[in-house]
Amino acid sequence: MKKLGILLVSLAACISLSACSSKPDPVVTNFCNAMQQYNFEAMEECLADSEGESLEELFDDPEGNGEKMLAILKECASKMTYEIESSEVTDNTAKVSVKFNYVDLSSVVRTAFTEYMQQAFVLALSGADDSALDTLFDDIFSEKYNSTEITMTDASVEFECENTEDGWKITNVSTDVVNVLTSNIFEGLADVLGQTNIDSSDSASEDTGVNEAA
Repeated sequence: MKKLGILLVSLAACISLSACSSKPDPVVTNFCNAMQQYNFEAMEECLADSEGESLEELFDDPEGNGEKMLAILKECASKMTYEIESSEVTDNTAKVSVKFNYVDLSSVVRTAFTEYMQQAFVLALSGADDSALDTLFDDIFSEKYNSTEITMTDASVEFECENTEDGWKITNVSTDVVNVLTSNIFEGLADVLGQTNIDSSDSASEDTGVNEAA
């Protein structure tokens, strides 16, 4: 009777483990945990295709520029929290929705970039090289971050997964994931660059109008 009880418990454990492995949630959880730690190697282990340029290489500057920004992004990532909202499995594919609460630096980078453009113009006229310009932005961004009250924001992100020979893997890293990982700095830069282009177009239109009138 005792042996039968042990057998039943072991069987139940096997069934439980099998059920867990049939879901993509663990690999998404591992990826999100790695995001919090800014552990690129651990993130790539969760991906189905990690060939080509690695995530770490995308953020690594061999000349050491952007060190302050990278340190800030790591600090922000540690403040990130998340929860799995839903998980839908269809045969060997799945979609997992994750809700993130994370630091939003879009306003910080917009302010920093605006000031950077003003100072960079003067530096460029004085013959400064690219390294000096990169360092300038790093310094301004760090100063604005340390002097600004940090705000948090929410975002629901969908991960597409596939059940491979090595178990469940994430098949893509969307722009939404990148925005969470970088605390919306690219989104903020896109906004300010887009506004700059609009302002330039408006100025050009006004000049054209004046010339035509003349």
